[in-house]
Amino acid sequence: MVAALVAGVDIIANHFYLSTGSTLDASLFMFSLQNFSETWNVISSEVPIWTLGGLFIALGFFALGPVLLGPRFSPNAPLASDTSPGALAAPAMFASAAFLIALACTPPLAEPYAPFARASVVNLGLSALDLGSDEDVAIIERPDLTQASLTLANSAKGDAPRHLAFIILESTRARSTSVYNPELNTTPFLAELAEKSLVAERAYAVVPHTSKALVAMLCGIEPQLNMPITEAFPGAIPAPCLADLLRDQGYATAFFQSATEHFEGRRQLIDNMGYDYFLPVDEMSTRGFGKANYFGYEDDVMLAPSESWLRRNLDSPTFTTYLTLTPHHHYVIPDRYGKHKFDADKELNKYHNAVRYVDHFVDNIIKQYKELGLYDDTLFVVVGDHGEGFGEHGRRQHDNVIYEEGVRVPMMLYAPHNLELAGRIEEPISHIDLLPTLVNLLGFDLSKRFPGFDIREIPENRAVFAQCWYERRCMASIRGDDKYIHHFGTQPDERFNLNDDPLEERSVINLHDDNHVRVRELVTWRASVNAWHEHENAILLDKVVYDELPPIANQVNVKLGDFARIRGFDVSTDVMRPGENVTFTYVFEALSEIPEGWGLFVHAEGPGRTKFLDHVTASGLYPLQVWKPGDLVVDQHSFVVPGHWKDGEFNLRIGIYHRKKGRVEVSGDVPITDDKRATLITLPVER
Repeated sequence: MVAALVAGVDIIANHFYLSTGSTLDASLFMFSLQNFSETWNVISSEVPIWTLGGLFIALGFFALGPVLLGPRFSPNAPLASDTSPGALAAPAMFASAAFLIALACTPPLAEPYAPFARASVVNLGLSALDLGSDEDVAIIERPDLTQASLTLANSAKGDAPRHLAFIILESTRARSTSVYNPELNTTPFLAELAEKSLVAERAYAVVPHTSKALVAMLCGIEPQLNMPITEAFPGAIPAPCLADLLRDQGYATAFFQSATEHFEGRRQLIDNMGYDYFLPVDEMSTRGFGKANYFGYEDDVMLAPSESWLRRNLDSPTFTTYLTLTPHHHYVIPDRYGKHKFDADKELNKYHNAVRYVDHFVDNIIKQYKELGLYDDTLFVVVGDHGEGFGEHGRRQHDNVIYEEGVRVPMMLYAPHNLELAGRIEEPISHIDLLPTLVNLLGFDLSKRFPGFDIREIPENRAVFAQCWYERRCMASIRGDDKYIHHFGTQPDERFNLNDDPLEERSVINLHDDNHVRVRELVTWRASVNAWHEHENAILLDKVVYDELPPIANQVNVKLGDFARIRGFDVSTDVMRPGENVTFTYVFEALSEIPEGWGLFVHAEGPGRTKFLDHVTASGLYPLQVWKPGDLVVDQHSFVVPGHWKDGEFNLRIGIYHRKKGRVEVSGDVPITDDKRATLITLPVER
C-alpha cells in the first residue's frame, strides 16, 4: 500500500506540474482534499482519462496483488537462518533506504530550487513539516471600515451617471487584448472603446484567483492572503462593498455569472457583498448555448436575464455586475462567432479565440444598454479578474503566476456622457483602486479612507502589491517600473525593470543593494492584511460562541454521542419553495473535546432527492476540534431549494460522523432515524 500511495502522489504531482508549472505541497494537497467536490471538476478536465484509469489500476494492483499472488508462493518454504544472505539483506536494504531518504531531504543538495528538485512524496512531506510563518514584522494597523458609507459629494455634478455596469473578463491578461497589444486583433471592439475610455496601462490583480479578485475589485480591500475563500463565510468581509454602499443610496443591484454557483461558496460571497439579486447559470435557460468549460456556459447566456432585470428596474439607478467565463481554462471555444488563427500554439490559439468571444459579449451588453435607453446615463467598467500563463516563466494557468502574464489585466472606464473621462494612466494601478474611483465618478464621497486611490490621483512612487493564491509561494511589489518578486525561498527572488524588460526575461536583482528592504515591505504588507482579517474574524467569533443560551426560536435537547447536544434551532421560512434561499440556525452545546476526524453532517431531504449540506461549523470559524466543554456555539448556513423539487415534504437531518468509525449515537426529543440521524426540521415543499 505504501508503494501504491507513493505512485499515486507521483502521478498526481506530475500532472499538476505539467498543467500549472508548480509543485504540489502539503497546504495545496490538503485544500484540495477538503474541497474535493470542486477540485474534481478541475482534475477531470486536466488529467487524461487513460492516466486516471492507469492510476486506479495501479492502486488496485498494489492493494489486491498480494492477495491474488500469495497462493502462488509456498507458505511452507523453510525460513532462512539468521546468518543467511536474506537475513543480512533486510538490514542493509533498510539502511540504504534511510540513507537515500535523508539524502533526498537534504536542502543544500537541491538548492536553489529545492521543491522542484525533490521527489514528489519527499516535497509533500517536508512542506507539511515546514508550513512556515510570517517574519516577525511590525503590523501596520488597518482602519475599521465596517461603518463606512457614502454621502453626496459637495462637488458632485448634476450629470453624474445614474447607472453602473461592471463587466469582469475572466482569465483575461492585458497582453492578449488589442487594447494593449495592437498587433493582436483579438478584441477590436474593446480597442475602439478604449479610444474613448480612461485606460489603466498597467493594472494589477491583488490575487490571481477569481473569488479573491472579486473582493479586491468590488469591495476595495485586499482579500485575506490565504487559499480558503474565507470571504465567503457569512459576514466575513470586513468592509461594506460597492453593492452595499450603492444600495444604501437607492440603487438596485444585481450580479450575473455564466458559471455555476456551486464553487467556492459563490452565492454566500455575493450575498456578503450586498447584492440584492444574484443569478448564476444554474438558474438561467441554457437552451441554444454551448458549454464554456466545466464551470458553465458561454457568456451570452446572461444577455436575456440581464435585459429582463434591467427592464424591471428602469425607474431606479442600477449597479449590474457581469462575470464572464469563456476564457477560463480549458478554453472551450463557442461556435457563435467563429474561430480565427491567432497563434501557432494550439492551446494559446484556443485561449485567444475565447478572449475574442468576450469582446463580442462586451459589445452585446453595451448594445443592450443602448436599446433600453440607459447607455448615455451609464458608467461602464471593463476589467480582468486575473491573467493567464502559458509557460512564459514555466508556469501555466493563473493561481501561481506572479509574472505580468498572470497579474497584469485590462482595465478601462467608459462614460458616454463624459468625454473628458478618457486617456491613458501610466502609473501602476491595483484592483483595490476601483471602488474609490467609481464612488467619486458617481458623485459620492466615502466616509472612511479605503486602502485604494482614485486612479486619476495616484501618489508618486506608490507601491502596488500582488500575491499568488497558493500558500507562501510568491508575491510581488511594483513601484513605477521596478518589480520585485519574492518566492519564499523556493527559488531565488527576482527583480525586473519593466520599462526595459516588459516580458521579465532578465532579472537585475544583483544590481540592487536594497533587496532586503523590498522583501521587508512585502512581508509587512502580507502580515498586516492577514492580521486585519484575523482581527475581524475574531470579532465575528464573539457572535458565535456564548456562555449562556442565546435567544433561539425552537429549543430542543438532542444529544450527539458524548461530544455535544443541540439546544435549539431556527429556520427562516415556514414553507420550502423551489429557487428560494433558506437560512438554518442551530445552537450546539459542547460536552467534551472532539478529536480530529469527526465532523458535522447535514442532510437536506426533499421530495425524492437529498442535498448534502455538510460544513465546518460557525462558517468555518469554529470547527468541532476547537470546541471547549460548556461552549454554546451558534452555527448558521444557507441553502437554495433546488428548482426541480416538486411538492412534498422536506426533512433536515443532522449528526456527527467519522469516516472510519461511523456516526455517533443520537438521542433526544426529536424524531431519530434508524441510521443515527436527528430529524431536526420538517417543512412542506410547495411550488
